[in-house]
Amino acid sequence: MWIDPIAFEIGNLEVRWYGILIVTGVLLALFMGLREGKKIGIDEDFIYTGLIICLPLAMIGARIWYVLFNLGSFDSFAEVIGLKGGFSGLAIQGGVIVAIIFVLIYCHKKKVSPYRLFDILAPGLLIGQIVGRWGNFCNHELYGQMIEDVALFQKILPDFITNNMYISGGYLLPGLTAGYYHPMFLYESSLNFVGLIIILILRRKSKRLESGDFLGFYLIWYGIVRTITESFRHEGEVLLLGNIRISVVMSIVFIIGGILFLIFKRLKGQRVLYQDLIIPDQEKKATKK
Repeated sequence: MWIDPIAFEIGNLEVRWYGILIVTGVLLALFMGLREGKKIGIDEDFIYTGLIICLPLAMIGARIWYVLFNLGSFDSFAEVIGLKGGFSGLAIQGGVIVAIIFVLIYCHKKKVSPYRLFDILAPGLLIGQIVGRWGNFCNHELYGQMIEDVALFQKILPDFITNNMYISGGYLLPGLTAGYYHPMFLYESSLNFVGLIIILILRRKSKRLESGDFLGFYLIWYGIVRTITESFRHEGEVLLLGNIRISVVMSIVFIIGGILFLIFKRLKGQRVLYQDLIIPDQEKKATKK
């Protein structure tokens, strides 16, 4: 079954699967963030307020990042701000940078340790990316190189994926021919899901994990994942500065930044074991009474 990028229409308004999946990812991240926030003593209103402010800022950051390195594809300012063609062009690395900066400022203003908010932001970012990449799938974009062994490709993956990875017509980038292409969205979404599972296990089982460590883990993990998936991505879709792939450069910056963050916080930061933040069930029940 071929997926139409437009889920439904309300008058002249087109509601796309891309937007629906982005919202779904945000809601799932919020739900899990609120549950974990209760366990480590973060007030719900603090999370809600942060999300309401951070989400639009992160989207603006993702859009600006995409536009800066993709100026040649826009014919008008209306396209740049999404009034024509929508916001299918979002570079998530720009959004992540804005989100991290916002958390630092927000927590400083509220006199809350940013490490505690990073502890729920990191898995939230992975959830958003896991779900959001399926929006790219519905848009039939962000695909990799052409599949060489089509029979094996069709045997390994379900039909609804392989059928929609047959790219043709207006979805083809200049110079490409119709055919089956690597589902880069699936590779990145799956690897990020593995990263999320690791986080969920570590925050319950690890006795040495410190508050704030998840941000370092996220930066390193996503940097590695993005570096791997970029090798499958078609050159016509990447953001370039000259001949340099911006996403690869930023992935390396993320990896280095994650390592330096983990080192710095152990030398200068406030060191608190994550397990020590978790409020016992008996204490939570007593607080409710």
